[in-house]
Amino acid sequence: MAASLKAYGRVSRLAGQTRYETSVKVAEDYFAGPERVVLAYAKNFPDGLCGGPLANALGAPILLTETAAPLEAINYARAVGINAGYVLGGSGLVSDDAVKAILNTPVVETK
Repeated sequence: MAASLKAYGRVSRLAGQTRYETSVKVAEDYFAGPERVVLAYAKNFPDGLCGGPLANALGAPILLTETAAPLEAINYARAVGINAGYVLGGSGLVSDDAVKAILNTPVVETK
C-alpha cells in the first residue's frame, strides 16, 4: 500500500502506543510552530473527521482528547507554547478541565 501511495508524494507511517500519542506524532511531523490546536473527542470519530477542514484552514493540528486530558496532549501543547484552540463537541465529552489542562488557560465559551 505505501509503495503505491508514493506516486502521490511523501509517505511515512506515524503511530503511537495510543490514539493520543498518534495525534501528537502527526502534529509534530506536519505542523511547525502552530499557534493553536483543535481538540476533538478521541472515542467518537465524527468530531475529529468533521474538524479536519477547520484545522486545515487554521493551519492547526487536531489533538485527540477525552473527558480527562491525556498527558500527551498536555505535554505537546506546553512544549510548543500553545495556549489557544478550538474544541469540537460539548463539555460532556471534552471537559472544561481537560481544555484548561491542555491549553494551560481559562476556558472562554462561545456559541
